[in-house]
Amino acid sequence: MESKNISSENFIIGSVINDYPLVRKISNDYNLDSTHFETAAAKEIWQAAESFYSQGQSVDAAGLIEFVESNKPSVDIDALTAVVVDSINVATNKENISKHIENVINKHKRRKATEHLTKGIKSITNGECLDNIIATTKHQLSNLKVSIDEKYSIEDTIKSMKDNYINIKNKGCFGVTSRWKQIQDHTTGYPFGKITVLGARPKMGKSTLALNEAIYSTIVNKIPTLICSIEMDRSELLEKAGSDIAEVDNKKLKLGELSVKDIDKFIKNGPETIAQCPLYIEDSPSQTVESICSNIREYVADHKVKFVIIDYLQIISSTPGMSFQNRAYEIQYMTNQLRIVAKETGVALILLSQISRPFKGKDGSTQAPMPEMHDLKDSGAIEQDAYIIMFIGPPTITPEPKPSWINPGIEQCTVKIAANRGGSSGEIHMMFHKPFNKFLSMVEYQSFKQRKNNDPF
Repeated sequence: MESKNISSENFIIGSVINDYPLVRKISNDYNLDSTHFETAAAKEIWQAAESFYSQGQSVDAAGLIEFVESNKPSVDIDALTAVVVDSINVATNKENISKHIENVINKHKRRKATEHLTKGIKSITNGECLDNIIATTKHQLSNLKVSIDEKYSIEDTIKSMKDNYINIKNKGCFGVTSRWKQIQDHTTGYPFGKITVLGARPKMGKSTLALNEAIYSTIVNKIPTLICSIEMDRSELLEKAGSDIAEVDNKKLKLGELSVKDIDKFIKNGPETIAQCPLYIEDSPSQTVESICSNIREYVADHKVKFVIIDYLQIISSTPGMSFQNRAYEIQYMTNQLRIVAKETGVALILLSQISRPFKGKDGSTQAPMPEMHDLKDSGAIEQDAYIIMFIGPPTITPEPKPSWINPGIEQCTVKIAANRGGSSGEIHMMFHKPFNKFLSMVEYQSFKQRKNNDPF
């Protein structure tokens, strides 16, 4: 194995000596750099070749040796010369260069994997938290799993683009379809490979709206969906989802005020229905961004997950063993990691984010206007990494009077598309039915009113 790898390193160097524009192609298409090479001499020579190309100079054997020697290399000049001479003799068929590049990169991955595992074993020996060690090591190893063909093939990218455009033509969206037509019209779907941020103040229903979307995607569209919930556990999520599907008052359910008939209706139409669908829940209260990213990769590989909801950003545990200048830098690190994993796996990711609590007015009253971009905690990093940013806020139109039969838990609200790189912004007026844990569009609400007027509860 060792000699095979060294031969591949020589083949690559020999190829660029004979055809120096290959330096750019190899660097760009395969993201190869000097760190991937195992031998010190090969590292020095590749750095020199990149320097030559960046200056528009052709790469030749004598020039490489002279350049490296003049820059006080860390290896003996005879070793450098031997590598260059061997490389020229080895490189005879450039058609096979991708195979040799893959050999070098894979060997590099093996070395890095060994380093990560060795570090993990040392941490275990030192008595550090086992869960943190496992999460960190899994995250590091998962980053090494991406094949170079998946990551760098232009042909694959073009095919993916074509498939995406055909999907848009057939389904009218380029991501996971929203439950509500008005949101769908603005976003054309939650985009695959991107982050959608959903922000709201406490108790405004951000978890409910995201859960509504998850239920729709997994039950109606059969899209494998993962919920990473740090705030609510599995049973609470199923309870809320069941209330939505079965239209059962969640509060009455918890207080034991429902009839046996309604309880049976809830179980049959709620949890039992969900159990038959590709919905997956990770509800550990101590999830880190590393463990979340690792879980996303695993569920994508094992269950073909395409839709991910994370509830919510500000309560994700700090990264073990890492220190940050302040919370803003930590948030930046976390959103960047989530952006990377969304792009890598191709999932549509909704990231819930907390907005500052309502403030007190001069008259002592509580004021909670529609959130703006600056209301997002540590908003700089969030704005940078998000493709779509949505807010839930108070109604921005005159509220209509509630019919006498309407439960006090039904409230008017506005969903605002504040930023959208691939579509339009705007406001969508909705109703939030808290007892049923359900958001309704205004069209749905009118139908709902008619139905309940004919069959009041």
